[in-house]
Amino acid sequence: MVLSPVNGKVVNTVDTLHAYGLETEDGIELLVHIGLNTVELKGKGFKNFVKLGDAVKAGRLEIHTGAAIAGETSIIKEKEILI
Repeated sequence: MVLSPVNGKVVNTVDTLHAYGLETEDGIELLVHIGLNTVELKGKGFKNFVKLGDAVKAGRLEIHTGAAIAGETSIIKEKEILI
């Protein structure tokens, strides 16, 4: 599962659910990108709990990756946060 690293809002999402953009309350934008080559999953195994414009709180569940990790692929090995 992926928790929000900051308080802020969702400013970008992708159909494949493997990444989303956040903007902090101070105006800093960051990208949360899950795993490597996860775009290949085309959203399979991800459950997104946020949508564009939603407010987020640090530590709140944003995306669940359990099915993607336990599924037929081993693409998701680690989660990255790129700022």
